Amino acid sequence: MTQNLKTKLLCAAEYEKQLIAEKRRNEELRSKVSTQKQHYDTLMREKVRLWQQVQELQRQSSRTVPASSSSPALNQHTLAKQLAEVECRPLENKSVQVRSALKKKLLIKWHPDKQPSSDHASLATLVMQEMQNCTEWKR
Repeated sequence: MTQNLKTKLLCAAEYEKQLIAEKRRNEELRSKVSTQKQHYDTLMREKVRLWQQVQELQRQSSRTVPASSSSPALNQHTLAKQLAEVECRPLENKSVQVRSALKKKLLIKWHPDKQPSSDHASLATLVMQEMQNCTEWKR
């Protein structure tokens, strides 16, 4: 009987150690959760702040009037040049037949008469001029 009681006491002591360890792990996890909640709240506040900043910048940009009349033309010319470079890139290292077919597709795509408005047509004209200046086009 005393042996049985000793065994029960040992089991109870082991169980108590397990409970203490489990309680310690539980406290650590609660601490981590608390830290994560604080971090989440901080991120959410930052998200709201950035969203408000984006909205304010959009409002300002919609009210902004270009400072000079040459600025839009310069931007349109830069855009046309970049578009021409992107459109001419596939022409590199192609056979004469493939290059010819791609050029034909680009000519149709960027033809000013195929554009929906006069603004699009003027951009298309600039893109066509820039494409014809690209080295890939001349090969």
